[in-house]
Amino acid sequence: LKAQVPGPLLEQVGELSVKLSHRLGNGLISGWRTATDLTANRVGLIVSNDLETAAKAIATEGAAMSNLSVKDRLRDLLAYSVSEQYFTVRRHLGLHVRGEATA
Repeated sequence: LKAQVPGPLLEQVGELSVKLSHRLGNGLISGWRTATDLTANRVGLIVSNDLETAAKAIATEGAAMSNLSVKDRLRDLLAYSVSEQYFTVRRHLGLHVRGEATA
């Protein structure tokens, strides 16, 4: 995302979401921020094709979109890395694990 969207625009969206999250009592903005953060982590895993690399990026990045701890974000990534959703994406992209049946 950082490579495709100009930094000032990302900062502006981040600042706006922080302001709105304090105004809205229904949690929509914080839920959106959490979903965005977890999705970005999952995309990082898919693009890097390496759980260790993706986990290190999460553990060492400066700021996250959500209020989730690094530990919670890593737990989500680990669960995703063994999910059927992840393997479906890999098959769709033509990235198969050795011994994995092709569909």
